[in-house]
Amino acid sequence: MGNSKSKKGGVKPPKVHKQDETWRAKLDVVAKDVVVTDPCYFIKDELWSEFCSRELGGTQVRPKTVTFGGIEMLLAGTIYGDWMCELNGRRAGRKHEFGTFTADSGLVCVATFSNTDPRTVLGKLPKHCWTIVPQFTGTLSISHVARKCTVRGRGRSNGRDVEFNSIQVG
Repeated sequence: MGNSKSKKGGVKPPKVHKQDETWRAKLDVVAKDVVVTDPCYFIKDELWSEFCSRELGGTQVRPKTVTFGGIEMLLAGTIYGDWMCELNGRRAGRKHEFGTFTADSGLVCVATFSNTDPRTVLGKLPKHCWTIVPQFTGTLSISHVARKCTVRGRGRSNGRDVEFNSIQVG
């Protein structure tokens, strides 16, 4: 790769296109129920502006690890705004559909709740808005690659090997 000179005689940095940027965050989990959804579904309305001002530093939230109100999560912007995704993969070596999840605030998270059962918090929402991977031990990640946001997991759930990815469906 050759260096090109700018008008002032310096070396021009290579152009980086937004679609070429890659951002990832990982979270290791041991024997916890993992919820995949939009954080607006479980953060109380009176705490939402505090959460947003603390965690959403810009228009596009890059994947990162966050702890808020006893909830540990990977958090990222969806890139697309509102969406619906399927969580598909393998369980015990066989093809498996884990469920669906949605985002209404343009955010997605993979969260573990330390002091509460997530089913209690999310149970009043339509089931297609959130997915739980029960008793998960392994590594979770959210990545932004080539203008695409993907949730992934690899480990064990209820004693069985699991591997999953999100696929946007709406």
